[in-house]
Amino acid sequence: MLARGPLTPQEVLGLILLAYAIQEMFVLFLLPEMRAGQSPALTWHLERVFFAVMEFAVTVGLVFGVGRMFGGKGNVADCVTGIAWFNLITSFLVPLTAPALPGLFTGEITAAAALLLFAGTAIFCWVFAGVIAGIHRFRSTGSVLMAMMVLITLTTLIASALAPAG
Repeated sequence: MLARGPLTPQEVLGLILLAYAIQEMFVLFLLPEMRAGQSPALTWHLERVFFAVMEFAVTVGLVFGVGRMFGGKGNVADCVTGIAWFNLITSFLVPLTAPALPGLFTGEITAAAALLLFAGTAIFCWVFAGVIAGIHRFRSTGSVLMAMMVLITLTTLIASALAPAG
């Protein structure tokens, strides 16, 4: 995906919008009850797209900065291209994770839904580690995955220690 070269801003926005549309289609068809009572107004979708673009920018910044801290050789253009394609690829994982979403909010999740959620999350993490390894030219996707898990665990521990009690 990086062999072609960096994407243009229009291509990046197109991939973000396409990934958003695919995710919305899956949620609409797989979980119509989650959309009950929600207005399909244009402003609602524009807000969601705005947050998707912001999430994309933060992800690119983190992948670039943290990857470089670990000796990666990727540049910002590589990060933009890799993360844009990653967003599109992982939008197809929604059918694996969507059945578990209502149960996460109610606390009643079936074993099958939990297994699908676990599988979707595992695939997401492995693909993300592979994209990061490709962007920064790391040799081992497994090492990148382990570093991700350690960083996520440390961040969670620090955030929970700093969070106010109660």
